[in-house]
Amino acid sequence: FVENLQSPRYRNILTKMLNGAYAYNDFDELKHTVPRAKARLCSIAWFGLSEMPVSSSVMLYETPQFRRLLPNPVAFGLPTPDATSENVAEETGALRVNSDSEYKEFLATSFTNNDGASVVRKHNEQDIEVFQFAEKLFCGRLFSIPGLVEEMKQKGLGMEEIQRCASIGFGNIEQLCYNVQNSA
Repeated sequence: FVENLQSPRYRNILTKMLNGAYAYNDFDELKHTVPRAKARLCSIAWFGLSEMPVSSSVMLYETPQFRRLLPNPVAFGLPTPDATSENVAEETGALRVNSDSEYKEFLATSFTNNDGASVVRKHNEQDIEVFQFAEKLFCGRLFSIPGLVEEMKQKGLGMEEIQRCASIGFGNIEQLCYNVQNSA
């Protein structure tokens, strides 16, 4: 597992994907650049952050693209006209759990004892930079939709997420994206 953490194949997955590469290709610093990943984020009409699920959902509903589409009944858990027990998606709520004994031993000893989090951060610096940019862009977009944050506050939706966004200095998102698109 230590080798996997340090392998170029498993480094900076976000940066690689935003540069149009398969997630598990070796990381190529010349091809998989942070400015290109940031520029790609700016070109995406909507993206969500798993750390901000309520705000992500609310912003999805605000996109013009979403208003033109009918929600997929399976993806949104809506009843379909011909819903029967055979064709309704079941929600298990279970996450994938690695039960491999070698992994468990690694997690309990090597990862914890050797400050594994710093190893992960060290080998994924580009992804960390891209994620920080994504957070700024996301929060800037959230606060730029007229009346949305106020409406969320009135309904008590995503209060911690709103506070988190308010604490991030996102500035002018148009300028932010203009700067990265001209440097990509």
